[in-house]
This record gives sequence, structure tokens and C-alpha cells, in this order.
Amino acid sequence: MMNTKWKVITSVMLLIFCLCVCYTIFFIQNSHKQLEDLVNLRADGVYNVTTTLLEQTGKQYRKRIKSFINFHSQPSHGGLLQAFADRDRDKLQELSLPFLKIFKEENPYFSTLSWVLPDNTAFLLVHKPEKYGMKVSAMRPDIASANREHRQVEGFASSPIGLQYRIVNPVNFHNQHLGVIQFGLDDSFFIDTLYEKLHIPVVLVIPNDTFASIKDSTLPTLKGKEFTIQSRQIKLFRDSSTAIDWKLDKQQIRLRDQDYVLMKVFTLDNYAKDPQAFIFVAIDISDQREAFKQQLILIIAFGSVLMLLSFLILYFSYGSLVKQISGLQIVEQVNRALEEKVAERTRALQESEQYLISIFNAPSEAIFVHDSKTFAILDVNQAMMKMFGVNHDEAIQFSIGEFSLNEYPFTQEQAAEKIQLAIHEGPQIFEWMARKKNGELFWAEVSLTLTEFGDHSHVIAVVRNIDARKKLEEEILKTKKLESVGVLAGGIAHDFNNILSAILGNVELASLIVGKDHEAFPLLLDAQKASSRATKLTQQLLTFAKGGQPVKETTSLPQLIKESADFVLRGSSVSCSYDFPKDLKLVNVDTGQFSQVIQNLIINAIHAMPKGGCVDIYCSNIENSGQDIAGLPPGSYVKIVVHDTGTGISSNIVDKVFDPYFSTKPEGSGLGLAICHSIIKKHNGHIEVQSTPGEGSSFTLILPASEETVCKHEKKLTPSGTSQSARIMVMDDDTMLRTVATSLLEHLGHSVVPVVDGNEAISRYTELQNSDTPIDIIIMDLTIPGGMGGKETVQEILKIDPQAKVIVASGYSNDPVMAHCTEFGFIAAIAKPFNLEELDHTLKSII
Repeated sequence: MMNTKWKVITSVMLLIFCLCVCYTIFFIQNSHKQLEDLVNLRADGVYNVTTTLLEQTGKQYRKRIKSFINFHSQPSHGGLLQAFADRDRDKLQELSLPFLKIFKEENPYFSTLSWVLPDNTAFLLVHKPEKYGMKVSAMRPDIASANREHRQVEGFASSPIGLQYRIVNPVNFHNQHLGVIQFGLDDSFFIDTLYEKLHIPVVLVIPNDTFASIKDSTLPTLKGKEFTIQSRQIKLFRDSSTAIDWKLDKQQIRLRDQDYVLMKVFTLDNYAKDPQAFIFVAIDISDQREAFKQQLILIIAFGSVLMLLSFLILYFSYGSLVKQISGLQIVEQVNRALEEKVAERTRALQESEQYLISIFNAPSEAIFVHDSKTFAILDVNQAMMKMFGVNHDEAIQFSIGEFSLNEYPFTQEQAAEKIQLAIHEGPQIFEWMARKKNGELFWAEVSLTLTEFGDHSHVIAVVRNIDARKKLEEEILKTKKLESVGVLAGGIAHDFNNILSAILGNVELASLIVGKDHEAFPLLLDAQKASSRATKLTQQLLTFAKGGQPVKETTSLPQLIKESADFVLRGSSVSCSYDFPKDLKLVNVDTGQFSQVIQNLIINAIHAMPKGGCVDIYCSNIENSGQDIAGLPPGSYVKIVVHDTGTGISSNIVDKVFDPYFSTKPEGSGLGLAICHSIIKKHNGHIEVQSTPGEGSSFTLILPASEETVCKHEKKLTPSGTSQSARIMVMDDDTMLRTVATSLLEHLGHSVVPVVDGNEAISRYTELQNSDTPIDIIIMDLTIPGGMGGKETVQEILKIDPQAKVIVASGYSNDPVMAHCTEFGFIAAIAKPFNLEELDHTLKSII
């Protein structure tokens, strides 16, 4: 049996041994984790570098190829595209070759510049002009897609000279699709650039079925059973290529007596996002492996020495240790009691601190704690870090000015003044232009309160992001401003329309009286034309008023947009390209008003591109969840984008372009875009503009989609062609208009009964109905200020005589009563100011 001494020694030695083993296991696991973290960190760096390189290269050449086409689409530089249109290969080679040389000088890896016909036949390979005429649609579906869909595509594609990054852009010239043009960069560009930036082995792994079309690649190549690898460091992989499983995303390998981690960091996709190849990197971990081995040897040696020393101490000092342990038991009990009290109080303090921290971090508003003397930031909550895009250390190192616009009145000095007011005068609430770490600005509501913490006072700032509210307020203010202008414009236009009616009617009668041979006839004709032009101005003004409410009908946008844009573009040096999806939904719009919107936007684009250019118009169906488009309810919508590549709009005036009478053009009226804004708003839609000076502008229109699937059109009355005398009642509150209408009707051979308002019309109609001279037709003004207008009067007339023939007349030609007059009891409608021909045409259609 083992005595007590050896039991204690054995137990202690086993305990020490277990501790040494646990520490060794912990060390091994921790070392593996550190190595894993190091490898992942470096892999993330490689991924970020690769992503940035691909994005920058793609953005550069996408923009470059589009600029190349747009430049040569201009009349003064159109020789290159003209040669392509004429299918003159020699001329096209001669004009394209200098550009190929320029591109290669800019980037030695630029390898291909090709022109392909709409039937996907290779017309000219500028880099290999002797090859042409082959069909490329099977080998190059990206070219077929660009030709078919008339849009730019990009991606990696295999070719006889390697896996290349290709950009294919449609070529349109004089509104004709000529085919496509292609730019190509060798894959060695990405491999070599990554190696230069990272200084680690970089490998391009290509499936053998993809590599089958590659014949003459510039990269060193090693072919395997399933994959072909290419790398400038191919010698490093040659001896171990069969031991590497290229299907794995990450594996440890040994190459030439060095340890590596081989990782897949990026996938190279074609235009359809299908993988074509993979980028692997070999991360050298030999130094970390060697350091791990040395540290493990030291740990094992240290543990062995510790166990030996522990055994000797226990064996020779066992007796004295027993005495000391028995004497320390009482002390241990007292210490244990004290430790329990300290632990209990510590737990209470920790719970209290955690409770306060939870409260501090709970609000969605950002909270700053400022020193009341230095105004320095002492602490912030989680919401602040999320709102401003900073971590805690950055937040307390920055000043107030760095979280502000830092331009008057939102600077460090003005912020300090606000804090002083909170200290001396009490809590302060104000709006502030704040800045995130990334430079993004937003409106904030700030509340400042002075708070005492022990012997120290601090200022607490609570910040709420109100950017969305401010934008909504600005939109509401703009809408109210337009509505106010609309009310004023409507009143002016209505009165002006009445005056024009008198002028136009009298001028037309005067011209008929004097005859075409009279010397005054040309003057009267000019006055008639000027009056007609003035009526168009009143219609523009009425767009802002109640009379400008749209008369909607279910309409297909593509034809309406094309007709409106083509009408304005005639005779200009600007062309227009369209992109309408086949499943584009119908909309309910006033076709005349919406056509005016498109024409105004196209006119602006023409003015922005005095040297010519191309306007892109494209539509799409979108769904609004209620938060995507500010101010619009959830539902289905149609988006229309009108984009030009003109001079653009500077940021300091872009918010004013929809204001009435605001214009930067000397000859501009300032009504064009204001009318567009008013029309779209009255269609329950949304309009906005995005512009970059020197790059162009994009106007985006959002309209509610119609639930209808078929366009509907109303039938209009056609004149019978007969002409006979009639007794006509004219109802109008304006004396001049009654006189003019009477003169026009009498000139047409009719007798006239003029009345002022609805009450007089009803009385006179009832009086004459059973007489020898009853009323045949009534022409009623739709609106009688202070009296009964046409809408109410016609109902009373129809009660008296259901067969009564009543025509409605109004200066508000877009009023729903005018557009759908039969629904309100009228038989026809005529807009003021009406001329003799229109009046006669309307009367003939119902007599």
C-alpha cells in the first residue's frame, strides 16, 4: 500500500502533468487559429485587391468603349462608323489601327479590337485583319447577346490567344444598328498585376473544356486531368501539380521544401455570370511552421524540467509543507469569506454598470457626452457609431467640427456656441448639418442638456437623423409653391383667354368682312396668328391650374414617347435611342400633357448638347414597397429615364430646375421643367433629376401602372356636312364674349338669344319652348363666377326638355367635363377661344 507522502507526491505530479498537457494542447490550437487568421487576413487582402483591380479595369474600359462610339457618332468625327456602315474593311482597318496602337501604348495587355456584323459575322479583327468572315455566335455568345439585345455586355471569354476580359458594345449610327465593337485584354494583365502588388505566387485555373479553344496563350501553362493552370511561377507547381486538388477552395501543400496554403480567392465570370476560371494564390507559411515547432519543443522541455523540480521539492520538503498547510487553513477560511463578499459586491457593481450601459446604448438616437469646459467628446453610444460610421476610439478622437459640415453656420465655433447656450441658458434644440466619416452629409436634430456627474459637469447631445423628413418637407414646400403659382396662373389664364376670345373673334370677323383683297387683310391675318400663339401660352399657364387637370386614358408608352421625341428631334444634330421591354405595362395618362413632358425634356437635352450627341430613353416596370419612392403609395409603377451626355447641371442649382420661371438660358421662359413637374404630380407620379457637370443629366419619371391590358380610345363626333339656320342661345357672363359669339353665329346665318347665367337661360328656354321660335341649340359657358354655370344648368334644361341640344364651352380645354361632355348631359364641347371654322364644324355635327 502507498503511504500518504507518496499519494500526495503522485497526485501533485499527475496534476502538474495534466496542466502541462492542457497547456500544450491549448498552445497547438491557438497556434493553428493564429495561422488560420493570418492566412484568412492575407486572403481577404488578395480578394480586395483583385476586386478593386477588376472593378477599376471594367469601369475604365466600359466607359472608354462607350465614349469611343459616341465620339465617332458625331457628324464631324463619323468617318470610322461610316466606313463600318459602308462595309469598307480596308478603310475601317486604316482608321481603327491608330486607336489600337494608342490603346496598346496605354496598356500593353490590350490585345483585341474587333468589329462584328449584326448577323454575328466577324467583319474586321484590327489586330489580325487577315481573319474575317467567320461566324462567332457559337464561340462568343456574349457578342450574339450584344447584337440581339443592343446593350453593352462584359465578362471573361476564351479565345485562341487565351482567356480574355472582353467588353462588347452595340454600334448605332444614324439610328441604324451596324453591329458591335469589342475590346479585349489578356488575362495575363490581371495575373501579372496581382503578382506585382502582392509578391506571392498567383495561379489562373481554367477547366479543360474552357481551355480547349485556347491555342496560343502568353502565360506559361501546365495541363492536368480536369484543369489547366497558368502562372508566371509555373515551375513552383510543376513537381507537385498531380498532388494538388484544384477543386478545393483551400488546402495546405508543400512546394520545393516550403509550406504553403493554396487558396481560391476569386472567380472570373463570363457575361452571363457563369464561371470561366479561378484565381488561386499560394501563401507561404514556412516561417510560421518553423516558429511553431521551436516553441512546441521549448514548452515540452519546460514542462519536463518543471515536473522534475516539483518532484524533488515535494520529496525533500514534505514535512515542513504539511505544517505550513495546516497553519494556513484558518487564513484560507477567512480569505474565502472576504473573497465571497468582494465577489458579491463586484457582481452588484458589474450588474449596475451593465444596466447603465444597456440604457445608454438602447436608444436609436446618437448620444455624445461632451466635457463642459473643453467641449471634447468623452463617450458615445452604439447608435452614434452606427449613424456616423466610426468606432469608439475614432469617435472620442474626432472633434465636433469633423462630425459637421464644417462650413458656416455648421462649424466647430458655432457648435461651441450652442454648447455654451446649453450650459448658461438651459436645454437647446436645433437642426444641424452633420457629416459621416465617409463624407456623406445629412440633416440632424440635436438636443443639448447640461448634466452633473459627481464633481464634474457634462453636456449630453442627443442626435436624431431627420434627413428623410427634411427631404419630404422640401418636396411638400415645392409642391405647395407650384400649387400657389398654379392658382395665380389659372386665374390670369382664364381672364386672358376671355380677352383673347373677343380679340380673335372680332379679328376673324373683320378679316371676313374686308376680304382677302383688302390691304388690311394681311394685318388682320397676322393679328389672328399672334392671338392663336397667345392661346398656347394660356394653355401652358393652365397646366398649373385646376383647368390643367389631366384627362387620362389607358395608353402604351413606347409609341407615345417615340412620336413626341422624334417630332422635336427633326432637324437637330441629336439622335435618340430607345429601350422598351416587351412586357412594359400600360399607364393612365393625358397623352397631350405627357407628350409635352417628353418634348420639354428632349428640348433641354438638345440645348445641353450643342455639338450633337445621343439621348437615351429607357423604361422598366418597378414595384414600390412604400419606402422605395418617397411620397408614393405601394404598388406597381412604370419608370421612364431620359439621359443625355450634355453639359450637366451644377449642384448649387440642380434643386431649382423645377421652380417656375427659373432658367439659366437667356432665351428660356423657365416654364418647361416646372410644367413637367406639375404634370407628373397631377398624374400621381414622381419626377427627379440627377446630374454631373460635364457628364450629362438623367431625368427619372415614375408613373402608376394601369390595371388595364388594352388601350381605350373615345369616339368623336363627325360633322354631318349639312348647314342650316338655327336659333341658338348663348350663355356667358362676359359681355364681350356674348357679343363676339353673337356676331360669329349671325355671320354663319343663325339667330342668337344671349343670356348671362344659368338662371336666365332656364327662364328664357322655358319661355321660348312653346313659342313659334323655340331654342334649337344652347351654347353654355362651363364656369359662371357667382352664378349657375353650365354643369348645373344643363341638368335643369334636360328636366324641362330631355331632347335639348346643349354644347359646353370653356377656356379650360382639359377639364374632365370638356373631355367627357356626354357623361354630363352635353351633346358636344368646344374650347375657347373658338374660331369661326371650329364653331361651324361643331354646329354642323349636331344640327
